[in-house]
Amino acid sequence: MTPYAECSLPPSFQTWFSLTTLHVWLLSVRFRSLPPPLGRTYVQELINHMFIDVELRIRGPYAVTQSRLIKGYMNDMLEQYHGACAAYDEGLVRGDAVLAAAIWRNVFGAGWGGVGGVEGKRAPKAGEKPKLGPNPLQVEADGAVDVPGVVKPASSSSSSSSSAPAHALEVDPVQAKLLKKDQPASSLFATDAPIQDPAVATSTWSPLYPTDPDLEFPQSLERFVVYVRREVQRLERLSDDVVMQGKPDKGRGSLVDFGKL
Repeated sequence: MTPYAECSLPPSFQTWFSLTTLHVWLLSVRFRSLPPPLGRTYVQELINHMFIDVELRIRGPYAVTQSRLIKGYMNDMLEQYHGACAAYDEGLVRGDAVLAAAIWRNVFGAGWGGVGGVEGKRAPKAGEKPKLGPNPLQVEADGAVDVPGVVKPASSSSSSSSSAPAHALEVDPVQAKLLKKDQPASSLFATDAPIQDPAVATSTWSPLYPTDPDLEFPQSLERFVVYVRREVQRLERLSDDVVMQGKPDKGRGSLVDFGKL
């Protein structure tokens, strides 16, 4: 089971970045204990590779090519990364309550269900598939969904408007923010395929409290806190040689052999 389905997190770029930041922070905590100057070098190279991946994902699946937009998003995400790591460091030292609050702010968007959640997502009902927003090109083609800053094309007849999809879904927020007022999506995006996680789209997971989604939040938050504590202890038990090599000479127990949430 993925954290997207089990914790009702939307399969978006922001969720991926938040979860990746959490795991990079876990590794950086262990790297700091390496003999100087190795610790600082390992942490810096890990961050460099993380943001190379971030940029490739922006240029790849989201097909953003304007350097100004990419630079702005990279700066925003760097601020998010530093803020999240500072909050996780504080939680690691001060206790589970502070750590849970840091996860609540940085992974769940300081809300849940009716309170707000990540982009206002609620826990799904029993047997319900997560709602995945279409790419703006799809929106531009059928005119069925409101996109901030994008004007719907005028319908040629009443029959064409009636044939529009009845289940209008939310547009991916990262994609929608890239479009200026009256700017067509085709000027930025090269694909009309929805960006989604296939494993999540076919999930049949049923929540523990389908009639009251807000009751799912404490269990989800507890899973994250226990997971972080467990991974910190696992990494602490690895020798410096294994940490620097990434894996032992023989057997299992690699640096990135993270457990399940």
